[in-house]
Amino acid sequence: MATSPDICRGRHQGNECSEAAHERNQATSDAQRRWILRQVQLAGPAGLTTDELAQAASRDRGYEVPPNRISGRVSELVGLGQLIRTRARRPTRTGSLAAVHILPAFGQRISNIATIGPAAHARLPLAAGQVIAQALVSELRRGCLRIEVAGSLRREAKTVGDIEIVCIPRPVEDLFGQTCGSALDPILAELQRFGRLRFIKNGPRYKRFEVPGRQPTCLDLFLVTTDTWGVQLAIRTGPAVFSRALVTSVSLGGLLREGHRVRDGRVWGPDGRAIATPEERDFLELSGGWREPRERR
Repeated sequence: MATSPDICRGRHQGNECSEAAHERNQATSDAQRRWILRQVQLAGPAGLTTDELAQAASRDRGYEVPPNRISGRVSELVGLGQLIRTRARRPTRTGSLAAVHILPAFGQRISNIATIGPAAHARLPLAAGQVIAQALVSELRRGCLRIEVAGSLRREAKTVGDIEIVCIPRPVEDLFGQTCGSALDPILAELQRFGRLRFIKNGPRYKRFEVPGRQPTCLDLFLVTTDTWGVQLAIRTGPAVFSRALVTSVSLGGLLREGHRVRDGRVWGPDGRAIATPEERDFLELSGGWREPRERR
């Protein structure tokens, strides 16, 4: 049986170990708080959400850091008055909205913070939009069977709003030959992980991302099939007035051949059968004839 001095000595050593562990944890917590403050400072008045901080931490560390590893430290800094949790919200990678945090130094500009986000981006000069779009297409191409820029960029407008891209994702099959996803999914996940894209909307046929940078913009990604490619590329090229005319029959003031209709990205003939439009030209021949994208009004 241990004697009283042995017990005391063991307790003393245990206390020393606990104190050392506490000091190490405290040092780690302090370092984490300093890192968060530095990141928010670099973001300036735009601030950062916990999800954006987690993405930055993942890039720094080289492995995935979940937002819940960051949120506790952020709450501590808010409680200490070293961060301000604003009323502004930005989308996270999971589709929810998260509060934007700023330094107190930017507190007097808080009314401007609420307007910062994907919808507040200025239109870009055509050349700048082309550079961003080309970079995105080069990244996404390996996950697609077909991919093409649409929207105002394809029409060569003087300025562009969002980057619009139409693509056919390359399917991925399991061991039994069944489609189990697309080769595009991991590419999009990688671009988000490295901060190249920030998720806003995620649907099976339409995805929207913020594209950060010196000239931030948004990416509208339309996922189509071989059967719907021709119709979707024409409609997504726009402009809106022209696109509406493409799907409106002549008798109603549009361009679409009488007796035809467009539904679910396909053209249906007078006999109720789908008409193949694998190319954009195939669809436009049924809707007023071919026009070069820059001539569409």
